[in-house]
Amino acid sequence: MRLFRPTGWPMLTKLLVTFGLIALMPLIVTGLYSYDVARQTVLQAQVQSLTSHSSELAARLDLLLIERRQNIRQLASDWILTYFSQTEAQASTEIHIAAQRGLDNLAQSNPYFQAVYLMNPDGEVILSSTENVGLNFSGSSVGSVQRW
Repeated sequence: MRLFRPTGWPMLTKLLVTFGLIALMPLIVTGLYSYDVARQTVLQAQVQSLTSHSSELAARLDLLLIERRQNIRQLASDWILTYFSQTEAQASTEIHIAAQRGLDNLAQSNPYFQAVYLMNPDGEVILSSTENVGLNFSGSSVGSVQRW
């Protein structure tokens, strides 16, 4: 039990423990300071990395939305598709083939589209890049709409 009572230690042991603690004190303080600085530096680098990544992701998403808007404008300004959608029943075979080719080209050239539909105002698919002509998306015939 003499080990836990410093008053009972010999003078040499007391001096060794005291000088050891005095010698280790600057090392401990320097170590704690270095740890804190390194932690702050790593934290700041992570915040900067996440900010950079989120900015890059936002720019890519913005570009993706701009490209999709351009695709929609391209389809809306295509006179063959416009003519076909207005005169579906009276459209000639050549117009039907040209309109189908336009939808197929867009669907095949763009990896973001699985299918491209041209619908009439009633919600019925009148032209499709897939085999889904005749589907009705109006909501009145819910059974014919594919659900994912």
